[in-house]
Amino acid sequence: MFSKEQEYLLVKLMEECSEVQKETAKIFTFGLNNKNPYVPDSPSNLKLLLLELNDLMATIDFMTQYDL
Repeated sequence: MFSKEQEYLLVKLMEECSEVQKETAKIFTFGLNNKNPYVPDSPSNLKLLLLELNDLMATIDFMTQYDL
């Protein structure tokens, strides 16, 4: 079985992977430097992907601390 911390981190990993997948799909659909036209000053799709990759890497780092 998993500890509560390990379970949380595994769910967090699934969430972050999903968000990376979503941002990557947006890049394929709308382009790397495209932005949300309905949100003033929105970041580019590339910037959003980089933010999600950063979150994913942080989650992986935490996972190593809990032997996952």
